[in-house]
Amino acid sequence: MDDWFSPLRTIDPTDEDWSDLAHFGDVVGDCDLVLLGEAGHGDGSTFLAKTRLIKYLHQVHGFDVLTFEAGFYSCEKAHAALIAGGDPWAALDEGLHSVWLTEELRELVEYVDATYREGRPLRIAGFDCQFSSMATIEKVADDLAGWFTAIDSSILTDSDVVQLDRLANSSIPFRPQLTPTERAEARRVLHRLRDVHRYRREELEAAWGRDTTETIGQVLLNFDENDEFTWFINRWVKDARSRAEGGVIFGVNDGEDLFKALWNIRDTLQADNLRWHMDTRFAGRKVIAWLATGHAIHGSQLMRAEDPERFSGLVTMGDLVSERLGRRAYCVGVNSHDGVATLPSGMGDLPSVESGSLEDVLHGMGAQYAFADLRGLPEDHELRAPRPGRIFGNLPRIVADWSRVTDGVLFIDSMAASTPRHDR
Repeated sequence: MDDWFSPLRTIDPTDEDWSDLAHFGDVVGDCDLVLLGEAGHGDGSTFLAKTRLIKYLHQVHGFDVLTFEAGFYSCEKAHAALIAGGDPWAALDEGLHSVWLTEELRELVEYVDATYREGRPLRIAGFDCQFSSMATIEKVADDLAGWFTAIDSSILTDSDVVQLDRLANSSIPFRPQLTPTERAEARRVLHRLRDVHRYRREELEAAWGRDTTETIGQVLLNFDENDEFTWFINRWVKDARSRAEGGVIFGVNDGEDLFKALWNIRDTLQADNLRWHMDTRFAGRKVIAWLATGHAIHGSQLMRAEDPERFSGLVTMGDLVSERLGRRAYCVGVNSHDGVATLPSGMGDLPSVESGSLEDVLHGMGAQYAFADLRGLPEDHELRAPRPGRIFGNLPRIVADWSRVTDGVLFIDSMAASTPRHDR
């Protein structure tokens, strides 16, 4: 086989014969950050394959932090619950989005739980500004009250805590929102806490320690940013409805503008959270990121769709990470030839393969599963020429030199959808 392409024997995460992953390890083992993408959040075969890669990176190459495209605060609650013991599914129900808590994640859940119990935890963390679960939305106001009233009981009144709770519960797009006056009052409480954190930091560190005090600051920042993010979405939707009621047609370009604006805001915040993790709490440690490939890729504006403006101005977390870490970060996208996967319309059969596309070429290599190191391709290799590929959201008719968009590809010839947990 070519130096850049290595067949994988299996994606079964319980198989710990790592010999088929030697090439993958040679490529990524010395990196500080490996971003493991997924074309869609319901692609079950990808969950299995990523779990096996995570176990390998943890056991063989010393990666001991697993970050998710999930809420910063929510994953902190999951981490605390895992430390406390008990049901690991209940712990991760708090931290992760429900799309991942499927049967295909069972081995990862049990593995992470075992690492916590055995004293070498694969540390769970989140880098999204949003909350991942209603359970954590219901807890954040009380947690903030507990942290701050420990140094001064007058910092927050019962009314303040109620306002923070209402602000958290309105921070999900399309849910009932606070009035502008109610929101302004609640945000004043939130900003007062940010000021206390800034100016009374020594007292907080004396009560809670430096790590927790750092975490409190980041929880406040994410709470603030997520409220702004949600407010932006709801304001835009309200404006669109008003225009429609006034006879103004809601066009495709309106949707594309919203898509880019929201994507860029969220990905910038995700990159900031990941940078914070790597610069503070996890400085010097090796980190894995579990996320959608669309957030992990770099060179996003090099992609071309039927609409030539589709990706113009788009900024991904991967773009920002790549600027900062360069070759110390490695992005792995996922590509499949056929099967059932996540599409914009829901779960369904993958679109037909275009001749000469990335999935067509990789399928032609004859492996059921494989790792392709696009970063390591010779400069004159045919795969460095622009060609169609379904890397971004399983969408067809997107053309790119994929070696400039993702560093490597996990190829799964036939994709299978995720399935509900057997015990639910």
